[in-house]
Amino acid sequence: MKKWNRLAAGILVAALGAGLLTGCGSDASTASAASAGKEAESADTSGAAAAPEADKAEAPAEAVTIRVADFHNAIWNAQFIVAYQSGIFDEVFAGDNVTLDVATFANGPAVNEAFIAGEVDIVNGIGDQPIIAGAANGVGTRVLALVAKQEKNIGIVAKADSGIVKPEDLRGKRIGVYIGTYVHKSLIGILGDYGISADDAEIVNIATISDADAAFATGDIDAYLSMNAEYVNKNVASGEFVEVTDLTGHPAYSYIVASNDFVTRYPEVTQKFLNALQKGQELIDADREKAYELIVQYSEFEPDFVKGTLDQAGIEFDLSEDSVQNLHATYDFMHDFEMISTELTSEEIDAHIDRTFIDAVAK
Repeated sequence: MKKWNRLAAGILVAALGAGLLTGCGSDASTASAASAGKEAESADTSGAAAAPEADKAEAPAEAVTIRVADFHNAIWNAQFIVAYQSGIFDEVFAGDNVTLDVATFANGPAVNEAFIAGEVDIVNGIGDQPIIAGAANGVGTRVLALVAKQEKNIGIVAKADSGIVKPEDLRGKRIGVYIGTYVHKSLIGILGDYGISADDAEIVNIATISDADAAFATGDIDAYLSMNAEYVNKNVASGEFVEVTDLTGHPAYSYIVASNDFVTRYPEVTQKFLNALQKGQELIDADREKAYELIVQYSEFEPDFVKGTLDQAGIEFDLSEDSVQNLHATYDFMHDFEMISTELTSEEIDAHIDRTFIDAVAK
């Protein structure tokens, strides 16, 4: 199986300019693409192409390239990384004419843009807010599985000399977060736990850790909720920052999502892809040290950082009820905060969730 990585730079630039896919912009800004997505979605969003039995799945004889979107720094979405580095995909697709083409993306909105453009088939570890933004804007995709539920490994940091040492201290402060990503909802939930409404603090959109560094330096933010565990750990270890809180009680969920077109066209390949992820989970559970080694090779992060991150991350491969309810709660959050204007019923949200393949995974 051919394996290579490419940076989806052009896709990223286009996506960062498309506000609707972050849940923050006009729903009409990509109307033609969204309409096309809705037409495809309405044709099949419920898994009508039933998955074959996991142990009998047969890939088609034709050559198939699975275009996989990955977030290179998001090592907690570990099942794919472990399966990719260990050769599990080669094993699962042995004898099949299937190739993985892995592209690195910076964020979920960029992946939504790529789905609309027909340039991605499956994404590893996308967050809940891009999923709901995509559903609201007609991106023809479906959720296949949960891969991680983070609470302990990421959190809110503040300068050590800021006087901000606990969540209650965030009232009236300027807090940076990448608005429209999966940790945005976590931040609002944490503030709510301490009686701090969105009006009691200033939420500042910070897209990258370099932007966060610049904003701290200029005094434009007082605290920052980072999706990057390395950023949190390194800054706290330096003594220049303190961790105000982690995400306990308000986890950040990440999922496997696939295009409706790919799943409908290649149900057997989709099933085998999930079977490989399950084998990756089994390797993680059985041999943690081997998993660390494989993730170090893939990410080029330091071994201690990989171990520290994964030991605190909730790595699980399923589609649990709480992960499904989280998508409904995310819709409520985004709609209430006017990040999306589209009305979606519970049934319409459920239509973007397909349990067929995770239920058929060989365990």
